[in-house]
Amino acid sequence: MEWTHGFPADWATGSLEAARLLYRLPGSKGLLKPGTKLGDEYHKLALPIVRLQLARAGVRLAWVLNQLFR
Repeated sequence: MEWTHGFPADWATGSLEAARLLYRLPGSKGLLKPGTKLGDEYHKLALPIVRLQLARAGVRLAWVLNQLFR
């Protein structure tokens, strides 16, 4: 699977890019401020990204563990 290609530093860079997407108000370039109330619009934007990142993390963890315990 291609999610296991690259190096952990590459994986971290991808996670940083996802985090930067999620740290913005939907439909603007404005950054979220501490205490900002997140509504449905933000959740609709964020949920697919969060799910994808969790899936990638699970696959990568499984791959690393398989490499260690072969």
